Amino acid sequence: MSQWDIQPDEVDAVLTTTAADGNDLVTAIGGANSGAGGDDLGQLALDAQDGAQSAIIGAALWGFLEDQMPAMVAAITRIQGMITGTGQAKNAIVAGDEAMAVSTSAIMSIAVASGNFSPLIPDEGK
Repeated sequence: MSQWDIQPDEVDAVLTTTAADGNDLVTAIGGANSGAGGDDLGQLALDAQDGAQSAIIGAALWGFLEDQMPAMVAAITRIQGMITGTGQAKNAIVAGDEAMAVSTSAIMSIAVASGNFSPLIPDEGK
């Protein structure tokens, strides 16, 4: 395909690095958000409160975490969607599937504009 000029190995390296960095955020909120392991942010806030010997500091940390949780979950969704979409587009380009590459690129553009990455995340867009 003459319209696409990518280096698949370099794309894979960027996706791998991005996934690893994104997993740090998933791990950080995993316990507080889903109970699926990771550091429990609520426990971290309680530990900070105990260490500071201040209920006010603990309450402020908890309030901050509670306030920021939707933004952190949205960031995770965006990271996962972009990794999936980019991987799908790269695979389509490598396979010579022009229609799939164009379609995936269009879906990603819409996702970026709308902030809705669920069509790019397996099992969420169905």
